[in-house]
Formats: sequence, structure tokens, C-alpha cells
Amino acid sequence: MPKYSLGKLGSPSEIRQFIISERERLMNRRSLNGIVFMHEHSDLMDAAISQILHQAWVETAAEVGDRISPHILESVSLAATGGYGRRELCPFSDIDITFIVDDQDDAQIDLLVKNVYRLLMDVFLNGTGLKVGYSYRYIDDIENLPLDTHTALLDARRVSGGALLFDRFYSGILRAISPAEFVFGHLEQRAIIGKQWGASPYLVEANIKEGVGGLRDLQTARWIAQVAFGTSRSDVWLALRAQGIISDEEIKWIEDAAEFLAKVRNKLHIACGRDTDILYIDRQDEISAVLGYKRRASTLMANYFMHAEHIAGIYRKVASACHDQPLEIEPGLVVQRKEIRLLDGGLLSRDPEVIIRIFEHAMMLGLGLCRETADSLRGYVASSRPPHLKKTGARIAKAFLRVLGQPHAAQAIDSMSSVGAIQWLIPEFGRIMHLIPGDSAHELTVGAHSLEAVHQMESFAGGPDGELRDIFSGVRNTEVLFLATLLHDIGKADKEGPHAESGAVVAASIAHRLGLRSEAATQLVFLIRNHLLMSEVARLRDLTQKRTVQDFISVVDSLEMLDMLYLLTVADTRSVGQTTWSEVQISFLRELYHRADVALRGQVPAHFDIEKHRGRIVRELSLSNLSSDEINEHCRAMPARYQLNTSPDDLASHIIYVRSARDGKPVVNLKDDPMGLYTEITICTLDDPAPGLLYKMAFILSALDVDIHAAQVFTRESYDRIAIDILYVDFDHRSLPELKRLQVQSELEQMLAGGTNLDSMLKRFGKKLKVGIELANFTMMSNLSDQHTVIEIDAEDQPGLLYRLTKAISLLGWDIHSAKVSTWGSRARDSFYVTDSKGAKLDSAAADALRKAIKSH
Repeated sequence: MPKYSLGKLGSPSEIRQFIISERERLMNRRSLNGIVFMHEHSDLMDAAISQILHQAWVETAAEVGDRISPHILESVSLAATGGYGRRELCPFSDIDITFIVDDQDDAQIDLLVKNVYRLLMDVFLNGTGLKVGYSYRYIDDIENLPLDTHTALLDARRVSGGALLFDRFYSGILRAISPAEFVFGHLEQRAIIGKQWGASPYLVEANIKEGVGGLRDLQTARWIAQVAFGTSRSDVWLALRAQGIISDEEIKWIEDAAEFLAKVRNKLHIACGRDTDILYIDRQDEISAVLGYKRRASTLMANYFMHAEHIAGIYRKVASACHDQPLEIEPGLVVQRKEIRLLDGGLLSRDPEVIIRIFEHAMMLGLGLCRETADSLRGYVASSRPPHLKKTGARIAKAFLRVLGQPHAAQAIDSMSSVGAIQWLIPEFGRIMHLIPGDSAHELTVGAHSLEAVHQMESFAGGPDGELRDIFSGVRNTEVLFLATLLHDIGKADKEGPHAESGAVVAASIAHRLGLRSEAATQLVFLIRNHLLMSEVARLRDLTQKRTVQDFISVVDSLEMLDMLYLLTVADTRSVGQTTWSEVQISFLRELYHRADVALRGQVPAHFDIEKHRGRIVRELSLSNLSSDEINEHCRAMPARYQLNTSPDDLASHIIYVRSARDGKPVVNLKDDPMGLYTEITICTLDDPAPGLLYKMAFILSALDVDIHAAQVFTRESYDRIAIDILYVDFDHRSLPELKRLQVQSELEQMLAGGTNLDSMLKRFGKKLKVGIELANFTMMSNLSDQHTVIEIDAEDQPGLLYRLTKAISLLGWDIHSAKVSTWGSRARDSFYVTDSKGAKLDSAAADALRKAIKSH
């Protein structure tokens, strides 16, 4: 006999009033203990919901008439889930109900369910103060459900409707749960939630549900033990005692803690009039009084901490025991002590796709492979032919691409490579694992560098660089991005021609074998063909030149490909070696990305009005102590690219520097990048009639072991020709330390005062210049800038190289307007934007003249 009987009550208002009056009666029974209250409250809801189903059937029968199926009530089952399913319904807990149906296409069943839903809403949403959560499940709708849903259904209990239907559904849920995924998912979830609420059971304002040692620890211990040890819900603690995992005393602790927490939670709900689980300080005296504690809050919280200690300890013991238990991932695979074990050696031959799934499971659950499993995989791939992916191996390829598109892909790729699975799947990658790169900049083999680049790529997802994190999060095809990162140097196995071009050809073949869709294959080939483009432009081109950005976006012509190429370039450069790319060069890469992004979004007008821009500068500086005439005079004396690329603050500083230079006081200013990545040196002085300021600065900085990465050189077109040179430098890959700053400042100021003898300075710092420069490549290009000839020099790196190159250029009477300096292992690639003494591009005879000048210096 049910404890509650609604008799003939059938209307929503009658059922609602019954619920309200019985809840009030329950909540006024102060002596009722915690668990008994929850059970009786659950029973009350069971009675109401059963009556609702009955009333819905009556209404459905009236609508359908004689056609009503006699078995309709057996084809629908209403189940309580979550806390309601456990009969742990506190005063204001949500009432979670699952509709289970036998046939989702049956019109009568559909009508009955709609009537039940309507009546539920009419009853509960008008004055009961309770929330109803509901879900709809077809009898076979149990595969691939998320962890929270599986957990809620694990606690499911039939309230009304078809009993056999519910039993079939519940048996299916038990079969559908993957023990390993369930247990490890809950352990991870508890670790995360526990940290959110403070990783201690001793919080003054405790969360009695989610906090460490709270109800959720107790529930999670029961859930994972039930699944790991295959017990029923009612026998979990006894089964753990039989296994020697917990003791009789600890079972008593569980019972006492469950009662205490239930009683406190019930009283907290009633006191607050809502669903709440935090024992706020201002409520503790009130709850203590209701529970009859004489010393009020201190006694309440002392009891809470004791029970929380017990529950936290039991949770840890149960979690540890589950780790030791063999937990099935899928047939033939188990996890034990956080290692995957292959139980069926023949599985590899029957189902080669399991090779990829093993690593997918390891990635998703944070697991390793036991030694025997790793050996089995290694032996299988070593003795087996690569899968013919377009035929029998299509599922393998799809599984591999699925791995690449998920979080922690780098871990899976690394593990797959360690047993040879990547090399088995993509034999071309196997050819580069032991390949030594052709330049000394790389610290790893080509394959190992590629794996490191994959790890760098993954680090962007949750790393400290917010910009990289945001760009990565916006990528649609992360599997393509990771595959491109893995394969970007695949062409280095071919010694003929540029490796980016040959790599693109190989990548197209791999994309075909893997079954990549057309768009993804096109993206993969593009990224590999152009994986060097962005770094070369950033390292060797003047980014302030409009032509530089226009040429770049003519190749990288979409925002999506710009994002992907930028991420690939950063991952590639950061995985080359510790000293190859400095942070100042990374900043150039970032600058190129932003300039290209703006251009692709069409935010730069095709015809820029420099006069309007100058007017904006004057307005922005109107609050400074600079006159509009002085600002206008300076802007007209400087080239347009200076005005477009100089911030108002820097422009104002330069005007003040010009004042000082005109008074015969040259300026040397050092300003650190806000991130401490590099130092910007600005020199302002009357221009020497004979060019040479840049090479003298290069000499001094080289003698002081300061690296120059870029230079912008401007000479004001005015009556007194004042030079403003800006250099971007670092020392040991950071901005200049204080002592080095003082040295640089002193030596440059001495040079500007005419007191520096370069030869004596070499002796003073114990430096020697190597005799001769070994040129590997020398190119002059007129198509990269509208105003300048670009000279690109590839040479063996040596101390003072930039000084000797700039001196050779200067002594020919040519003007250097900007320079980029890049060192790659033992090679240096420097580029200079140059005009002749009349401000024109160089003629065809200039190349021979410069070669001779370089050899003589």
C-alpha cells in the first residue's frame, strides 16, 4: 500500500493543493530525522506523479475513445532520476523525471506523454515552490550519453508506468556505461569541483553538497564502486566491506554522516526557503538552534567537520580501490592503475582500428599504456604493412583524424609515435624521425622537431598568451592544423628543391589516403607549402611598408588561413631551438599578423589621405606643449610611412629630441618593451654629411654583445637634416639589464660626441673581427618596395657582421632606410631597404659594387 493516497483527486489544482498541504505538514515535523524526511518527501512526489499519469491516461482515453490501446500504460514509464531517484529529496530539491517510451512513433503514446507533461507543468509551476526537470528517452536511446546523464540514470527508479519497460531500459543503461570512462570521468570531475569549493573539508562556510567531504563525495564513492565492482545500488557498502576496502566502523561513519548531512541540508532549505547547500555563517546559529545544539554554531560545525573528515577519507579509499580494479574500456581493453592493458592479443589483427582507439582512450582519460600493451603495439606495427586507408583502413583514418581534433591530441600523437603507430599509418613520417636537419639551428631531428611543434600548438589552447588562446579557439578544423604541424617538414626527406614545395606534394598524397574532404586537403597543402612564408616576411621585410603587407595577403588571402598559418608559424619557430628565434622576432611575427588581419578585413582605405592623417595627429597632440606649426613641420619633414607607423606619444618625443639635436645635444633614449622582451634605442642627431651612423652603432652594439634585430632609419627632409634612427635590440633574449643599458648609453653618447675610435674599442673589449665574409647568397630586389631596393644577404654568421655590411653599403654613398637582422643557426640573413645618394632605387651595376665593397671590408 502506498503511504500517500490521493484517492479521486484528479484536477491539477486538487493535486497541487495536496502536495502543498502534505509538504507543509512534513516540514513542520521538527523531530523527523533527515533521511526519513527525504524518503517521505520522495514518496509524496511519487504519489502525485502516479496520479498525474493516471489522470493523463483518463484524458487520453477520452480523446482516443474505443481505439485506446489496452497496453498503452505498459509502453510508457515515468522514472525518478538523480537525488529524487535515490529518494534523497530535500525540501526544495529539483524533481527530475525521465519519460521512457517503447515506441516514439506511436501516436497514442505521444498523446499520453504530452498530457502527462501538461499536467506536470500545471501542478508544479503554480505555487508549489518546486522545480521540475524532465527528459525524454526512447527505450534504445542509451548509447553515447554524457557522464552526467549516465549517472542520473544509474540512480533511476520507476515511479509509475510500465515496469518491464523500465527494467529493460535500466539493464540497457548498465550495459552502455563504460566502466573506465565512468570511473575516471567522476574522479576528474570531483577533482575539478572540489577545487572550485576549496580543496579542504574545513571551510568555515561549507558547501555540504559539493565541498570536500560533502554529500557529493559520498555519492561519487557509491557510483564508482557500483560500476567498478559490479554491485547493486543497495549492496555497495557491504560489497566493499567484503572486499576488505572499508570496515564495519566506516559503514557506521557513512550512515551517521549521511543522516547528519541530510538533516542539516533539510533544515537549511527550510530556513532559506529555497534550494541552497552553503552553510553561511549568518545561518549557522539558526540551524544549530533548530537541531537542538546548546552551544549553537560551534557544536554544529564541529560535527560537520568530523563527518566531512570521515567521508573525505572513505572517498579516497574507494577511489584508490577503483584504480586497482580492472575497468573495461571496451571488449578486450581494460585500465588498471591508470594503465591500459590489452587482454586479447588477437584483437590487433581482427580490428586494427583499435590501435588508434587505444591512444584515443589514453588521451581522453589521461592514461598511459602498460609495458606489455606497448610492446604488443610496437611488434604489430613493425611486422604489418601500412593500412590501405582508402579501402580497408578507412575507419582507421577516420579514427586518427578524430584524435587530431580533440583536446590533448599532442599526448596521443607522441604516444603513437613512441610505438611506431604514426610511422605505420603515415610511412612518410617514419622517414624523417631519424633525419638530421640540414641547418644547425635545429636541436632535434626533423621528426622530433615536428612532434615538439605539435606540443607547442596544443599549448596555445590553455596557455598564458591570451591572443594565441583566442585565435586557436576560433579555428574550425583543428585536425587539419595539427596534421599540418605534424607534417610541415615532411618534404625534408627529399633533398631536391625547397622542402616546402616537395612537402606540399607529399601532403596532398597523404590527404588523399586519409580521406580528407576537399576543403581540408586544400588547407593542409596550403599550410605546408607556405609554412615558411610568414616567418620570412616577419624576419626579413620592413612591415611598415604597405607593399610588404599587400604582397603577403595576395598569398594568404583569407582570415581563416591567416589564423592557421600564424599558429603554425609560432609553433614551428618555438620548437626549433632555444636561441634561434628571440622574442623580439616573435613580436615582428605578431605585428605582421595584425597588419594582415586589418588589411584582410578591409579596414585600410585603398587611397590613404596623408593630409587628413596629419590633421588627426595635430589634434591628438593638441594637449601637449607642442605647437601645431612644430608638429606640422616635423610631419612634413618625415616620410609617410613614419607618420603612419609612429604613435602620437613617440612622435611627440621625437619632436622634443629634434629640438635638442638642433641645440647641438644629440639624444640617446632607451625604452624597454612592456613585456621585457627587447629594448628600443632611439638616436636623434644632426645627420653626418657622410653616411655611417648606422654602421657605427652596429659596431658599438656588437662590441657590447647586444643583438640588433631591426632598424628604422629616418632623415628629416629639412634645412638641417636631422637623423632619427630606431633600433630594436636585446641581450640574452631579453631587454637590456641595467648595467648593459648604462654601457650602451655611455658608448653611444661618446660616439655621437666624436670620441669613439672603433679600433681602440675593439681592443678595450677584447674583440677581433674575422677576416673576410663568406657570402652564401646575395640578392637585390626592386619589386618588394615602391621606393627602395631591397638587398638580402645570406652569409656565415660572425661577430660584427652587421657592422661590416652596413659600413660597406654606407661607404658607397647609399642610404639605409630600414634593416632586418636574422640569425638561423650558423647562418645570418640580413635585409636592407636602400636608395642611392639621390634617393632613387639602385641600378643594375650596384650589385657588383656592393660585392666588392663587402670583400674589402
